[in-house]
Amino acid sequence: GWRAGLHRAFLLSLAALVINASIFLWLYLEFDHPGGTGLIASSNCGNIGRMETGIKVGLNVISTLILGASTYAMQGTTSPTREEVDTAHKKGKWLEIGTQSWRNLGYVRRRHAAIWAVLVFTSLPLHLM
Repeated sequence: GWRAGLHRAFLLSLAALVINASIFLWLYLEFDHPGGTGLIASSNCGNIGRMETGIKVGLNVISTLILGASTYAMQGTTSPTREEVDTAHKKGKWLEIGTQSWRNLGYVRRRHAAIWAVLVFTSLPLHLM
C-alpha cells in the first residue's frame, strides 16, 4: 500500500543523502582545497565540459528522484482518513481526495501536517535550483 511506497521513498532519499555525503567526503579528502576552492581536474575545455555535463546530469537525476519521493510523501500525509473526512463533513466542510491539498491540512492529524511542512521546507531548495 501507500505506507510501503512511503518507506521506499524514504529509503531512496536516504540513499541519495548517503551517496552525496560520500562523494563530498571523498572529494574533500582526495583533492587539495586551498582557500575553500578545490581543483578536481585540469584539461581542455571539451573534456571539462563533458565532465561538467555528466556531473549535472547525475545531480539532476538524484534531485528528481528526491523530489518525486517528497511529493509522494506529501500527498500521502495530506490525504485524509475516513474519520477525518467524516469530521469535516459534520462541520459542513469538504476535503480533497487523491491529491495534495492545502485545504486538507487543517483536518489531518497534526503529525501529518508537521511532516508535510518539513517536506515542503526541505524540498523547496530543490525546486528553486
